[in-house]
Amino acid sequence: TLYLEFLSKARARGRTFVQHRDFLPGAPPLPPRYVLLRHDIDFAPAYSLEMAEIEHAEGVRSTYFVLMDGQYYNPVAAETIRNIRRIHALGHEVGLHFALESAVEADPGREVALRLDILSNVVGAPVRSFSQHDPVNAGWAAVDLPPGRDACVDAFEIVKQHNLLYVSESAMMWRRYTFETALDQ
Repeated sequence: TLYLEFLSKARARGRTFVQHRDFLPGAPPLPPRYVLLRHDIDFAPAYSLEMAEIEHAEGVRSTYFVLMDGQYYNPVAAETIRNIRRIHALGHEVGLHFALESAVEADPGREVALRLDILSNVVGAPVRSFSQHDPVNAGWAAVDLPPGRDACVDAFEIVKQHNLLYVSESAMMWRRYTFETALDQ
């Protein structure tokens, strides 16, 4: 498939696959050339598990951001929990995908902390990264977690701080780059 070809080309060009948690303070240094893969689980956790299994078979690690308040699946349904835990067991990172429009806390940091705690319980392991859902329509939210919490990675901030080339395919439409053109950059 095209995705498998991309993974193979990236490795052939000396890229290492990293996860968002690799950007946490105190993490080992990043490799000189890397690809930070992420998948937002907005619609179908079962399909995300299939992707995670493909990547695992290829020796690739990525981050799967779980939308805790979406309208297309229940993140605390037994089957969804099993899928999310299996993704984690395959060596992938599970991160939080959060939507401002369904927040119960007025402060975005407290909202993200609440949902990080819930998702950590679902995963059965600490969740240390998060990503905002639909920031184009909702507006970007600055997230300052409450004092005393473990450090977490904000996916958007990582892109800015490290000047990463951001490639996005959403709703089956590529933005500025495709996997193929991004590898040439």
